[in-house]
Amino acid sequence: MTASNATQSASTIRRAGAVCLVAALAGAASGVHLAAMDPDVSPDRFSYPQGAGEFTAIQVFFVVQHLGLLLGLLALAGSSAVPRTRLGRVGSYGAAAAMAALALMEVVAITARDVAVDSTTASVVGAGYGVVSFAQGVTLVAAGIAIARAGVWQGWPRWVVLAMGVWVFFPMFPALATMTDGARLAIAGWMLLFAVLGAALMLNSSPNHEHSEGGPIRRPKSSSIPGGLDEHHQHRDRHEPQTPARQEIPMKIRTVSIVLVAIASLLLAGCGSNGGTSSDQPTASPSKAASALEGTWRTEPVSPSDAEATLRKHGLKKWIKQFRDESPIQTDTALVLDVGDGWVLSGEAEGGAPEKIDYTTDYEVRDDEVEAMHDDGSNVYRWTVEGETLKLEWLRTTFPAHEGIPEEAYQRALYMTAEFKKDEG
Repeated sequence: MTASNATQSASTIRRAGAVCLVAALAGAASGVHLAAMDPDVSPDRFSYPQGAGEFTAIQVFFVVQHLGLLLGLLALAGSSAVPRTRLGRVGSYGAAAAMAALALMEVVAITARDVAVDSTTASVVGAGYGVVSFAQGVTLVAAGIAIARAGVWQGWPRWVVLAMGVWVFFPMFPALATMTDGARLAIAGWMLLFAVLGAALMLNSSPNHEHSEGGPIRRPKSSSIPGGLDEHHQHRDRHEPQTPARQEIPMKIRTVSIVLVAIASLLLAGCGSNGGTSSDQPTASPSKAASALEGTWRTEPVSPSDAEATLRKHGLKKWIKQFRDESPIQTDTALVLDVGDGWVLSGEAEGGAPEKIDYTTDYEVRDDEVEAMHDDGSNVYRWTVEGETLKLEWLRTTFPAHEGIPEEAYQRALYMTAEFKKDEG
């Protein structure tokens, strides 16, 4: 390899290491943030602790962040640390492929932003994460073993890749099984190991000169060739083109990064949008499905303690004290929902006149979902009618918190505390 090409390759590896370092630190910070934030939704939602909109935004961030980690893994595969053995090649390039798959999974996960954690969609996405994470751990361990055996990197850099692979299986996998804040902190710890990898690449940026597991090949001197074999080979290298293996590493890093960014952009354009309606979406207000929802529905009287029990059930206990003062249910109250020319929820306290609580003239039914749209926001519910009973499950909102209380608290208390029965009166 000529001096100019060696310098170019080393520079590419250093830059990729720097990108990996920054991306990893950003990933660690996001993990700590998610573990520390006040949840906006209940733990039974796949997007927990975030609402659907915030979840989509963080997934987009994760895609970009994973591409930064991918550049670091590609630089590792092309560095002098990885021996040109089968274990080294499979481990290093396999780890890069697994990271690309993990970035793709972050896009796929956006499809589960509105579903419950025990839904089929959530189960499929979770299984995908599990398979990709397992592959990531296995390939990192393989690459780490090869790097440690080769011994080109010395000191702490020699062991960092192996530590990254072991971390996947312990403590990260056990922590992920708990579905607690500990899982997010375990991922943050894994990101810090990627940051260490980025630093190692910046400090040890020499590209790979084909070497075996035992380290770089040493050429002996020979008295039959003036200057020995080293001088002979240096002279030959000035006139012979580089082998493809030596030329391609920095080009691979650049090319793969450009392609992945383009693919991610296309996927995000398709999966990230939830604002508009396509031409094949039913607007179902006049449909057969909507007609089953239309009518007047009434609950049994709901007490303030009943509403508070609903908040506890859905992980909203921390807002109960504030909710008591703002709740539309201050005494035993029957809730009446009229669906027809509009969406009108009223409360009827014992002996009192009906008082409107949640009302709009604009709503839209799409299959098993209904969206009640107001001038300043909307709420989306999943609905089912079984005989004379209407069940509503709140899904998402575009409303901000009111008096520090998330919209979800109001919606679950009003629509999910009691079943609605058909009111024929």
